[in-house]
Amino acid sequence: MKVIYVLLLLINLLRCSAGPSAAISRRNVTLDLTLSAANSPSKVVPNTPNNEDVPAGFKKFVIFGDTHGHYFNVTDVLYNNVNLRINGADISRNYVYDVFSYWNDDQILAFCFRYDYERSHSKYEYYNVIQGVWKEVKESDFEANSNGKISGAGLKKLLKFTESQNPKITPDGDKKEGQKNKKLLIIIASAVGGIFVLLLLGFLAYYVFKK
Repeated sequence: MKVIYVLLLLINLLRCSAGPSAAISRRNVTLDLTLSAANSPSKVVPNTPNNEDVPAGFKKFVIFGDTHGHYFNVTDVLYNNVNLRINGADISRNYVYDVFSYWNDDQILAFCFRYDYERSHSKYEYYNVIQGVWKEVKESDFEANSNGKISGAGLKKLLKFTESQNPKITPDGDKKEGQKNKKLLIIIASAVGGIFVLLLLGFLAYYVFKK
């Protein structure tokens, strides 16, 4: 009997660890998009890899609410300890079932809420970052369905567009920029030096001819 009890306990623990996070059911929480952050009763982090419907070259991370229709309320959103805001207001959403975040390597591009709508349907709400500024996505621009879900070609279009608006600065790019600045400084120094030499020659010529 003890062996059976221990086996049942282990099965229950495995089921709890692999399933949705029941600890966040019906709670008010902060959504932290920083992958290195940790979940807690007051904070959720979409840091579980999920390859479903992800275009090639991009990554998706998720956190799931309770599968039995339980939700959590997102009061604010953090990324790298900074509150994300739109027009000065915190990003928030009640009755959230799931959160998805989309990445290009270590660069976040967008995130999405799947939330309860009229107690019978779930809807999707997307946000993306344009040159460091977060904006709510207009789903109609990216072939969303009637519930606001963007998938397939529409999702690829959204992520490719967002990627193009947030170019990465590579080490080679930094090096080229530094070389460009160095050349510019040399040109300016040469021009200033040339002007100084001309002025000096002019002064000497004036002094010689005056005598």
